[in-house]
Amino acid sequence: MRLIIKEVDRDILFENNMHLLPLIGQERRERIDRISNNRLKNMQLYSELTMIEEASKDLNVPVEKISVLKTPEGKPYIKGFEDYHISISHCDGMILFASHSSALGVDIEKPKSDYERIARRFFTEDEFKKIMNSPSPADEFLLVWTRKEAFVKLTGEGLARALDSFNVYDEGAYIYKTESVVSGSSSQKYCYSYCFLKET
Repeated sequence: MRLIIKEVDRDILFENNMHLLPLIGQERRERIDRISNNRLKNMQLYSELTMIEEASKDLNVPVEKISVLKTPEGKPYIKGFEDYHISISHCDGMILFASHSSALGVDIEKPKSDYERIARRFFTEDEFKKIMNSPSPADEFLLVWTRKEAFVKLTGEGLARALDSFNVYDEGAYIYKTESVVSGSSSQKYCYSYCFLKET
């Protein structure tokens, strides 16, 4: 597995990034065009470029030969490379990319002030109790949240799967890893997780 974390300037006027649009597929350009928020447009563009650039490095294929497609559920993949798996996440200027020889999922998030409400509503009872009884509930919440997001990206279900339908403390056939990273520009701490299948 290869993980790449990079920080980008999400506040650049999107018009200043227009010259980068020809580097991504037509379908992805049209999707970005429908976004009205400048920051989200930039993050979508930078995420697309990251997938292309990193896949090009991994596969030793020129960037112009890399075509990023998505399943109907939104899981990205590289056309023509069925045994090469990727996942991507972005949050507030930070991009997390991963590639692997088998299915995987990643997610990166920053702290949330309303973590108790979110955990009570969307997590299992066991997860909620462990979060609230931990020495640092806010940090434990991020661990659970990012692992859940990584898992549904691995399976390709996305948020079509209820987050309280599985417990990330029970790994089963999956392995979860959680780390933290600090933004160089804002000193904001982020939490990220990745999830992949155990080798059989």
